[in-house]
Amino acid sequence: MGRKILISHASTDHLVVDPFIELLEAVGFTDELLLYTSFDSTGIPIRKDSSEHIKDAFNDNDLHVVFMLSENFYKRVMCLNEMGAAWVKGCIHDFIFLPDFTLPDSNFIQGALNPRIQGFFIDNKERVAEFIGGIMQEFGVESSEDIGKNIDGYILAVRKAHSEMNKPPVQPTASIFKRPF
Repeated sequence: MGRKILISHASTDHLVVDPFIELLEAVGFTDELLLYTSFDSTGIPIRKDSSEHIKDAFNDNDLHVVFMLSENFYKRVMCLNEMGAAWVKGCIHDFIFLPDFTLPDSNFIQGALNPRIQGFFIDNKERVAEFIGGIMQEFGVESSEDIGKNIDGYILAVRKAHSEMNKPPVQPTASIFKRPF
């Protein structure tokens, strides 16, 4: 049985979550240790059913599940399935709150997993550093990188992605020429 980190997230939130995966990779986590469905290199293989792949991951691995919580997360059946599977399997898990997530959230409080377990916001530098240090130790990952510098870049990337996601759609400025005939 292998060990993996499943990043449970709503695909609509991937722009804010992507920098987190890039940070994990920058500090030494390989694609083989990560299950993140929004990247081809860590996601669902070609010709594989996504639900079956996730189910197999729970059955064939000792998973550490990182829940990227947002309003979108609680609207996605697959996310809720992953949360239920983590509860049934007794997986080690962490809660990371995306920038617009409001606490207390009734879905979070009423969920199967203990909401009293300390989570943190995705752009909280100190908590991210604490998490990265702990998960590196848990998985035996050593890094020659300057983790603090990587975290600084990561925080900037998360905040930029969050602002990009919240920009209003751009309206076309060109008008259509109507012919008089």
